[in-house]
Order: sequence, then C-alpha cells, then structure tokens
Amino acid sequence: MALTSVDLIALIFVVIALIKLIVLVFNKKGWYNSIAKPVYSNPMLSELFLLIVGAALFYFISQELTVVQIFAAVGLAAVLFAIAFLQYSHEFMTFMREVYDQEFNRIQWLHLIAWLAILAWVFYEILLRL
Repeated sequence: MALTSVDLIALIFVVIALIKLIVLVFNKKGWYNSIAKPVYSNPMLSELFLLIVGAALFYFISQELTVVQIFAAVGLAAVLFAIAFLQYSHEFMTFMREVYDQEFNRIQWLHLIAWLAILAWVFYEILLRL
C-alpha cells in the first residue's frame, strides 16, 4: 500500500522527533548549539522558512483532512505543549509578564490577524454543517 502525503509528513516528523529526543538524552548542549541557537538567533529567516514549510504542510494535509479536523489536531497539540510548559511555569510566567508589558509590533499584529482569519474559517466551516 502506498503512503499518502499525510503518512509521509507523519513519518518525517517521527524521524525528526526521534533524532531530537536521542540527541537531547545524550547531548542537550549539542542540540542547543547546532539547532536551537541558530534557529532562535535568526528569527526573520527562521520565520520565513517555517511559514513556507507550514504552508506546504497545510496544503498537503488539507488534501486529506478538513480544516476543522486539522484545527482539532492543533487543539490537541496546544494542550500537549501547555502540559510540557507547566514544568517551567516560573520561567514561563517571567517571560509572559515581559511579553504582556509590551505593545504588539507589526509581526505580532500579522500573527493575530492570521489567527483570527483561521478561527473565522473554522467557525464558518462548522456553521455550514449545522
């Protein structure tokens, strides 16, 4: 049986996640220096790259799933990330206080508008089913 695009995306993610977990177990500093630091040290380039990857992923995933199904999976991922961040609640709260004390910049406004558009799209799709 041939793999679908969603199967291939999941397989690629599994391989990358396994590599990351193995490297983190044996060499946290190596992951930090070779992956995390370069990505977060160059946010403009990283964001552009991730936007392109995200758009491609959305395109291929949307060939097999509806936007509502995709968004439900995003909800699950958000819960899993929230659980993971709870281990660092003190550090995260310090970070959040700094973020909340600042005004939105242009990029943040674009993110906000994009999220609102996605939320409206998902809500619209659900209303069509009623």
